Amino acid sequence: MTDTGNKRVSIFSPNGTFVREISSGVTPDKTAAQYPYNAQGEMNEPVGVAVGSDGSVYVADSLNKRIQKFDGQGKFVAAWPIPGTGWDSGPYLEPFLALDGKGNVYASEPTGAKVIEFTPAGQVAGEKQISPSKVTLKNPTGVTIGSDGNIYVVDTGAHGVVNMGTIP
Repeated sequence: MTDTGNKRVSIFSPNGTFVREISSGVTPDKTAAQYPYNAQGEMNEPVGVAVGSDGSVYVADSLNKRIQKFDGQGKFVAAWPIPGTGWDSGPYLEPFLALDGKGNVYASEPTGAKVIEFTPAGQVAGEKQISPSKVTLKNPTGVTIGSDGNIYVVDTGAHGVVNMGTIP
């Protein structure tokens, strides 16, 4: 789970026992100095989190406008920038992540009003903001991939869930 204000991700076992955390190392010195929390492995307002089948942890590092990938032990692996204005400040800046069975990462872009797909290597594979039934996203937040392979998005601005189909 993300602990947004403390700039960390806490990992628990299925029975709720604390296992470890991926932490930005919040200290009085960093807080007093208005530290930006933008170095590799540090997070500034982490929101969405997804876990891969290999134990990799993906974090929506919202104020740094990037997705960070950590290995199963919490070691930094990579960071992928969010292109454009998708995570710019605005209402509902709560980007979430989802993974499909092929390891592709899907990120909601609340202020960009779309969903973006990244390959397992972090390249942009596509994006989508209009569903097959012509519903245009307003403020997409939560995102998941259904067993049918379709992308389902919570559209906070429209007060509903939208089936986006797939990203071609």
